[in-house]
Amino acid sequence: MITVIGASGFTGGLVVELLGGAGLAMRLAGRNQQKLQSLAQRISLPTEIARFDARDRISLAKTISGSRVVINCAGPFSDSGIEVVKAAAEAGAHYLDVTGEQSFIARVINECGQLALDRNVCLVPACAFEYAIADAASAYLRSRLGELDEFSATYIISGFYTSRGTKRSVMRALAAPAYQLRGGRLVKIDPGEVSELVDADAGKLCKFRFPGGEVFLVPLHEKVASVNTYMTMSAPYMVLAALSRFGPFLARSPLAPALDFMIGRAGGDPLRHDQTRFKIVCSGSPRRIDQAFLTDGKRAGSLEGDQSAVVRIAGLDPYFLTARIVTRCATAIMEQPSSIPRGVVSAAMLRGYEFIKAITEEEGVVWQDD
Repeated sequence: MITVIGASGFTGGLVVELLGGAGLAMRLAGRNQQKLQSLAQRISLPTEIARFDARDRISLAKTISGSRVVINCAGPFSDSGIEVVKAAAEAGAHYLDVTGEQSFIARVINECGQLALDRNVCLVPACAFEYAIADAASAYLRSRLGELDEFSATYIISGFYTSRGTKRSVMRALAAPAYQLRGGRLVKIDPGEVSELVDADAGKLCKFRFPGGEVFLVPLHEKVASVNTYMTMSAPYMVLAALSRFGPFLARSPLAPALDFMIGRAGGDPLRHDQTRFKIVCSGSPRRIDQAFLTDGKRAGSLEGDQSAVVRIAGLDPYFLTARIVTRCATAIMEQPSSIPRGVVSAAMLRGYEFIKAITEEEGVVWQDD
């Protein structure tokens, strides 16, 4: 049994339809019973329905009971998602989610890692477009370069039509402290730090640092010292710098609840998700290799590894890719549970980066080496 939390939402609905196409037994969980019933009728499979409140431990435990895998699509995850993670682990269920919130990923690792090991389950946060693809790219670059010293990912997105849940998750991410990894240490970043990026297809853009999940996911499987994550916009430098500085301030201000309410009333336009184009530019630098040459008992020098490498990953429709990645990973866990690593893992750790690369390439995503 796979339980889908947030099944009545936009991403949750895509996940349910893909799982239904694979003929898997499901329990659909969410707050809107009417939407859940409509979704269950649409997939034409025997399906359980559970209306629940993630803040009610009894309701949550009952919803998850009997599940082998839990997929959480109910954002913003920072609101009550950690309770879902803990409930799944306590019940002995493997857990996956589609979060893009860096602070939530850090909480899953820090608060639930030992619990997952004790219960012999795996927890896979951010098993989605963000950040499973770039995380897999880090392992791909390591296969070319050897151990990485530095990894960076830059997201170039055109026409991102978002749901209400995504907008609210962005608000939570802006309100939380932002980190990147530098020299093996987590360092708070200034989201207002803007620089120029020249891309062959997109032209001249401004890029700015943002709190990407790769900062916490990549070190789960790579001995990397630095992880840098960036987003881009075509807005003028000064405009983008002002927006990126003002956004976090606004998200932490007393106006935040009012903005949340306005987002809820405004809705979104996710139905145009297939018009969204993206490119993720990932680069890696090899770890410095110190090699001693003994001459009269003295170290003579050192050698450095090969030059850095870049892979550009381009495609369409982040929402559908998110649903495809998380459903394929959940299916892999269901099919071969004994081969899946335990504890908190990234999507690329389930079956190697090749698995994530293959999933995306099946959907027309192109991986191109520089």
